[in-house]
Amino acid sequence: MYNGRKTHQIGVSSFDVTFDRDNRDQVVFFVTESDAVINLPHPCGFQAQILVKKMSNSGTVTVQAPEGITIDGNSNYTLSEQFKFVELLSAGDDSWAVVGY
Repeated sequence: MYNGRKTHQIGVSSFDVTFDRDNRDQVVFFVTESDAVINLPHPCGFQAQILVKKMSNSGTVTVQAPEGITIDGNSNYTLSEQFKFVELLSAGDDSWAVVGY
């Protein structure tokens, strides 16, 4: 169960996700920049749910895992179509799991 939902509009080409790992919130990022990289934190101890949604009709949004960490076995996850999203949860000490797209 999550405590609350926080939303952020991202209008820059690179953004580092940083906030309290133990807050049990759902955090939604609406990316309005046409080409952007969203840098995830290390998943260890992370209890929030992260959702990244691409709002622009052009470009690519790349959700990037830290070095040595994977997102369902890959180093990143790419959103190339408008209004597409990816929903992520920590899958332990060394990976993020895609739980919705």
